Amino acid sequence: MYNKKLAFMEFIGSAFVFSFGMLVKYAFILSEGDVWSFFISSVNNSAWEQLKPFTFPFFIWSVIELSILRLPVVRFVPSKVAAFYIYWAAGLFYMAVYNSFFEGLWRVLLFVGLFIIILVSHYISYKIITKAKIISSFFIPSLVALVLFMAMFIFFTPHAPHGALFYDAINGGYGLL
Repeated sequence: MYNKKLAFMEFIGSAFVFSFGMLVKYAFILSEGDVWSFFISSVNNSAWEQLKPFTFPFFIWSVIELSILRLPVVRFVPSKVAAFYIYWAAGLFYMAVYNSFFEGLWRVLLFVGLFIIILVSHYISYKIITKAKIISSFFIPSLVALVLFMAMFIFFTPHAPHGALFYDAINGGYGLL
């Protein structure tokens, strides 16, 4: 019963993250460039910025899920951080492939791929919580990994490195354009 409820919550979480992320995606444009919006929405069309809008909903859903399921925090946090890193690694790879071969052709392919990546990352979180015996020993390292990522996340939007993952081929630039 417990595993079914968790599995259901992870599936609903995938739909929530994708749907809310799609709404957040255009917050920068809709807010006419307000400072608060560039931390949660896309500021250009680079691979990094296309994945960024789903990060905020991912964290919101994690808090909702933790409060509803009341899972042990020392098991929950490492599983979510692992899923988060998997989402970003797979997403950046997918965006690099998409931008190289399909840019502008099939926009629906972008959204389907991102939903599948979000779904798989939530499935992996579910598997880690239910199957991994030693996951609680990764609580502190996962907190450190999360803080490091958030520092990168906050820094890279206004100060994007000059690399392929941060380049907006449509507008021809990096970071805030």
